Amino acid sequence: MKNEIWKDVKGFEGLYQVSNYGRVKSLRRWVNRSNGGYWIPERIRSLGTVRGGYLFVPLYKDGEKYPRRINRLVAEAFLEGYSEDKDVHHIDGDKTNNRVDNLICLSSEEHHKEHPGRAVIGIKDGKTIVFSNCTEATKYGFDSANVSRCCKAALLPEGHPRRKKYATHKGYEWRYATE
Repeated sequence: MKNEIWKDVKGFEGLYQVSNYGRVKSLRRWVNRSNGGYWIPERIRSLGTVRGGYLFVPLYKDGEKYPRRINRLVAEAFLEGYSEDKDVHHIDGDKTNNRVDNLICLSSEEHHKEHPGRAVIGIKDGKTIVFSNCTEATKYGFDSANVSRCCKAALLPEGHPRRKKYATHKGYEWRYATE
């Protein structure tokens, strides 16, 4: 891509724009306040990171704060076939690379095929069960979020409070399988 292209953020027209490079800017505008008001200059917004490693930016409208993920803003503005019920996939796997040429819209099923997950092992009374990922464990009555929580807690150092809190799910101790 040679030129950075800017488009209005849907629902925030005249306030914010997003670029095909994955940058967000606030537009120059007058803000009325009880003491008169002030001008907000045009500027590139700083980005934060949410759980899972995705970049986000807080947008403001009518005194309310709206946190938005950058990959969704770029996809909504630039990708054909975008809809809120589709997942926005990073082709190179880098969740911080939100350039439009690195994003595609996928159904949940297509996206799960791209990210099959990590194999998990459950151990109870010497019995071992293995699943290809946490989601597969749900087919056998386990909760994928709890299995995942236990696996992540098992990676924590001994004595960490979450390690004990999330030691088991349905009597099984859960671990990620090693490659």
